[in-house]
Amino acid sequence: MQNIEKLLLTRKTSKISSIIKPLGANKVPIKSTIVLTSSCDKGVQRNGGRLGSRLGPKSVIFELGKMELTGNNTQLYTKEVSSDLSDFDKSQECQTKLINELIVNQDGSKFIHLGGGHDHVFSLLSAIGKKVTKKKLVILNVDAHLDTRIDDWSHSGTPFRQFDKFTSSPYQLIQLGCHRETNNKDNYQSLKNGSMEIMSFRSKSDLVSLIKYLGNFKPETHEIILSVDCDGLDLSDIPAVSAPNPYGTHFEQLISLIDYLQSDWGGISYCGFYELNPLLDTLSNHSSKKIAWALNRLISKT
Repeated sequence: MQNIEKLLLTRKTSKISSIIKPLGANKVPIKSTIVLTSSCDKGVQRNGGRLGSRLGPKSVIFELGKMELTGNNTQLYTKEVSSDLSDFDKSQECQTKLINELIVNQDGSKFIHLGGGHDHVFSLLSAIGKKVTKKKLVILNVDAHLDTRIDDWSHSGTPFRQFDKFTSSPYQLIQLGCHRETNNKDNYQSLKNGSMEIMSFRSKSDLVSLIKYLGNFKPETHEIILSVDCDGLDLSDIPAVSAPNPYGTHFEQLISLIDYLQSDWGGISYCGFYELNPLLDTLSNHSSKKIAWALNRLISKT
C-alpha cells in the first residue's frame, strides 16, 4: 500500500487544482480567470435565512479542483474580497472598492464571483459600473426572487434595489425564473435608473425566447453580467440552499445559457454564483459539484 501511495504522489496531474493559486499584487496574464470569493453570509442572516452560504466558495473551489482541465487556461487565481466589519453597509463599501481595484488592475481577465449571500452581487455590480462606462450593463439574474425588496436595511434580498440607488447610469435587469409565489408585490415596483424585464426560464422555449431577446444587444455596446442565486435552480438539482425551489430552473437550462454566452455572444467577463449552502448539501456534495461544473464551463471556454 505504501508503494502505491508513493506512486500516486509522483503521478502527473492535469486537474484544475494544479493551476489554482492565490492572487498576488502583480498583473496576471491577459485572459486569466480570477475567482473572487465572498465568504460571508451576514446578508442572509439579516434577511432571515439559514446560515451556511459563507462556506459555499470554499466548497465549490474544492470540487472544481478535482475536475480535469478541459480549456486553455494556464492559471486560475483566487482572492477573498469580503470585509467582516460590524457595520454591514461599510463592509459592502470596502468590498466594492476592492473589487473595483482588482478589475481595473487586472483588465482583460475573466472574473467569477462566489458568495456568500446574494447581497454580494451589489458590490460586484457597483464595481463593474465604475469601470464599464462606455457600455450599458445588462444583468441576467437567475433567481426565484427579484431581490428588489424595499426595506430600511440592506440584506440578501435588496441588492438590485441598492444598485439602482447607487448607479446613475441606465441599465437593464432581466429576471429569469422568478415566481409571484416567492415575491412580495412591492418587489415589482419600478426601478429609478434601470428597467426590469421578468421572463420565465424553465422550458427550452423559454431559453429560445431569451436568446432572441438578447439579440437586441451587442457585445460592442452592452456588457452582460450573469448572476445566479442558487435558490433559483430546481431543488432536484440544487437542494443545498436556504430556500429550496420546488419549481425552479433546471441545471441543464443554466448550462445551455452559459454555453450560449460563451460561444454565440462571444464570452462574458463577469459572472457570480451565490447562496449555495454546503451545510444543507448531501454527503456527496451534490450541489457544490454542480455549481463547480458550471464554473468549469466558464473556465473551459476562456
